[in-house]
Amino acid sequence: MATSTEKGKGRAIEDTFDEFQQTGNAFWDEALKHKTFISATVGSLCSTFLGFPLDSLKSRMQATRGSSPRIHQLATEVFREEGIRGFWRGALIPLLSISVVRTTSFSIYTGTKNELARKNILATSSLRDIWVTSFISGCTSGASISICSTPFELIKVRRQLEVMISQEMGIIDPKPMTTRQSVQAIVSNRGWAGMYTGFGPHFIRDTLGTGLYFAEYDALRSLFGRLPSGEQGDVPSWLPITPSLVPFFCGSVAGVSSWALIYPVDAIKTRMQKRALSNKSYRGIWETFGRIAKGPDSLHPQPMSKGFMQLYRGLGVSAARSCLTHGLLWFVIDNVSSIIDRGSLSPMSSQLKSQEGFKLSPNSPATPLQSQTVRRRSRSRSDVGPDAKEAVDLATQSKENVFLFVPNLIGYSRIILAGISLWVMPNHPKLFTALYFLSSILDVADGHAARALKQTSKFGAVLDMVTDRSATACLLAHLAGEYPAYALLFQFLIALDFSSHYMHMYSSLATGSTSHKLVTADVSRILWLYYNDTRTLFVFCFANETFFVALYLIGSGPEWRTIGLSSHAFSSLLSSIGLSEIVPKLAVGWLDLVLGKLSLPMIVALLCFPICVGKQIINVVQFWKASKILVGIDLSERAAARQLEQNRSK
Repeated sequence: MATSTEKGKGRAIEDTFDEFQQTGNAFWDEALKHKTFISATVGSLCSTFLGFPLDSLKSRMQATRGSSPRIHQLATEVFREEGIRGFWRGALIPLLSISVVRTTSFSIYTGTKNELARKNILATSSLRDIWVTSFISGCTSGASISICSTPFELIKVRRQLEVMISQEMGIIDPKPMTTRQSVQAIVSNRGWAGMYTGFGPHFIRDTLGTGLYFAEYDALRSLFGRLPSGEQGDVPSWLPITPSLVPFFCGSVAGVSSWALIYPVDAIKTRMQKRALSNKSYRGIWETFGRIAKGPDSLHPQPMSKGFMQLYRGLGVSAARSCLTHGLLWFVIDNVSSIIDRGSLSPMSSQLKSQEGFKLSPNSPATPLQSQTVRRRSRSRSDVGPDAKEAVDLATQSKENVFLFVPNLIGYSRIILAGISLWVMPNHPKLFTALYFLSSILDVADGHAARALKQTSKFGAVLDMVTDRSATACLLAHLAGEYPAYALLFQFLIALDFSSHYMHMYSSLATGSTSHKLVTADVSRILWLYYNDTRTLFVFCFANETFFVALYLIGSGPEWRTIGLSSHAFSSLLSSIGLSEIVPKLAVGWLDLVLGKLSLPMIVALLCFPICVGKQIINVVQFWKASKILVGIDLSERAAARQLEQNRSK
């Protein structure tokens, strides 16, 4: 039978994890059931939004008659006539529809592959069978999806080429149409059947393109170490990338190569749709191909070689878009799927909970898992370690000097570098930035050294946290003076940073944890993902510090507010590394247009700001969870004290 003290501890644990039990397991179980939908939706939204400006420029280049315009000239013209919104004109429909289309495409593709495997058709693990089955499944998916996606693609083209179509129709000052007005214009001119204008080349493009795309991606993943379980194994030694970047690399290569092969079909489709939307007589696939090959002047046809080059107009910007969007798509899908898998397999998942049991029954003995949980979170102070006097004697008399552990020596150098950087902060921005970031980078080095040399220590962990918190607080204090209007905000961030980490550290020690980073999923899913994935931890911490340093540089003087990315400097850099023939038209034009009036610190600050906000949210969660843990310990100790008092009174 369990004692009254054990009952009190069990009730305290149940109260602490009640919220997680009610919502956490159900959430991750549902996420696992719909993993394909969730990962494909998130990946599609991210990749579509970021790549849409390039897709818009590609469509405009394909629809332009005569000589091919330079990408930076076209981007400048779009910005001058339509503003920054012109690059995302017509993005709403693709953002809303492409997630559904791609999720359905993935489902059809996966279902076809499973059906072939069930019938034992090309079911070996050879590279040939992987390529053929993926190609067949991809073609099936592309052909099915093209039936539904053609109207959405037509609306997107109508919105992207709105200004050009208006000029073709003789409208001098066209008013921008909404998505609904674009649909009404198409239906009023060509009827509901007009929504399938260009369906022929669209069907060919999606069928062949999707087949090649999936076949190349699966073949590359298999070649680069994907295990039969679907997880990424060891990367071949000749491939100089980390395993986490394999999905991005394979997605980029598959997207660019498959798109390049079917690009002429897409060019024909865009020309056909533009002509039809301009209320001109319809031209079929072969007639459109002949017009492109011979040129706009039928009396003086151009050489066929030049005509074929017209079919690849805009391929550079399209290749850049495909590299970005498809690489990002698979990277996000792979990482979101991994997060869902880790969540569903966490120690507190419903499956494990049902097998081992979690709640302490007052009338039954604790299981091993429950006893371990109680011991970890509710053991007495005497179980944690020596008292203060014993600890001081050990530190003084022991031959093993923890103060001289290599990770701690690195920590001391971090303190010195941070101190020097703060000393030169008022007058030497460049030196401050270099020293401050060097101190931050050493924060990663001391952790690796501690694990490699088996020299982890509580002193090193606290020293590391104190150094981080102190350096950040000093930087924020300087920003409070640099930006007086936001002084209260920076003071709040200092208080939040210190209080959340102190509360978290104290609650970890109070529960007997060996490290503040050993957060389990049953305590907080957010903190578990934050502390247990070193990449996530590094990105949030580094981007958070980078944002504050960028604010410091912006306010440090006029010379930093004018340092930007000039098109000439970027072009010279690309020429020096041999990419001047591929990238400069896109990169120079884009940077000159969008980033021309922003300094480099401003650009860095804009990129890091969302992550900095996320870091502050994590601090709030950390503060709240630590508070609940300490309150739970208080309640448990108070219940034990009352029980002891009752026993004494008897």
